[in-house]
Amino acid sequence: MKMSQQTILHIEDDPSLANVVKLSFESFGFKGEIIHATTVDEACCLLAERERKKSPVDLILSDVQLPDGKGLDLLQRIKASPTWHKTPVIILSGECSPDIISEAYALGANCYLSKFPRKGKVLDHFRSLYQFWIESALVPKTSFVAGIQKVLDNAVRLRARTAQFYIEMSKSAVKGTEQESFWLERAMVEGNLSSLLVFLQGLISDNDVPLELSERFSKMQINVEMALVRAEQVNMNRSHAVRFEASHSVLELVEAWDEDIFAELFGIIFPLNQSVSEALRSRGSNQLKEIANYVLAETDDTELVKRAEFLHEFAGRLGGMSVGAHRVAT
Repeated sequence: MKMSQQTILHIEDDPSLANVVKLSFESFGFKGEIIHATTVDEACCLLAERERKKSPVDLILSDVQLPDGKGLDLLQRIKASPTWHKTPVIILSGECSPDIISEAYALGANCYLSKFPRKGKVLDHFRSLYQFWIESALVPKTSFVAGIQKVLDNAVRLRARTAQFYIEMSKSAVKGTEQESFWLERAMVEGNLSSLLVFLQGLISDNDVPLELSERFSKMQINVEMALVRAEQVNMNRSHAVRFEASHSVLELVEAWDEDIFAELFGIIFPLNQSVSEALRSRGSNQLKEIANYVLAETDDTELVKRAEFLHEFAGRLGGMSVGAHRVAT
């Protein structure tokens, strides 16, 4: 690939260092694009937007310590993404403890470099990075078309991550209260949905699902990923969050799981296994209804109430659908 065609994503909250890397690469002859993010959330949004536009990223540089989380959390998400998992990720950090380095490689980092060289000049340090990863290394092409198995793999991962988010919500509640039990029950339902999706993978193949539906399913997951990042961030600052923020983030996450798309998918697989279709439909409907009831009880904000009422109405329709219809969903 020509250097003029390459795109690098650099995640770094120190603007001076980000500028040094950019200017250094340009002085070495780089004429491609360097896009910059300062937080985990911003990086996820940039990747989601580029995925939506089918714009590749050829190399990712990331710091470890970022304002809203760790670069290793971002690394884990990248390596779990059907689109970005092959993209080389270089950790460029001042944090060089053996444990952090080992964890980074265990999570799939392609290289770990210190921001500050032990020998020589900074410019020579970045020149070595540039010469190997930009001029010499052969990197894989980004693939934006994922078969249904990869899409389901990602759905399983996102459902499991949603379950973990609900577990964290339960930890924020007072022990022994109804609210703690409520969030633990939500986590259990998400865990069950994740397990059912694993079972579904053994029933369905790429030939069973139109490519257009697989692509819409994949795009939906981009929205879920972004909603999860925002919800996790709100939960991380839970002690400072008002009820409106918590309700909004939970509702946004539930809405991102576009159940209409699941309806089409399970309409396709219903003849293959009626029990799985019915279980997914029933549990998904109950989950939506419980979340809607939670939001209605927690807030009197007009917009949130309207969205929660719509969600409750949809959950009722979903629960009443015939399992033989083509609109069977989770």
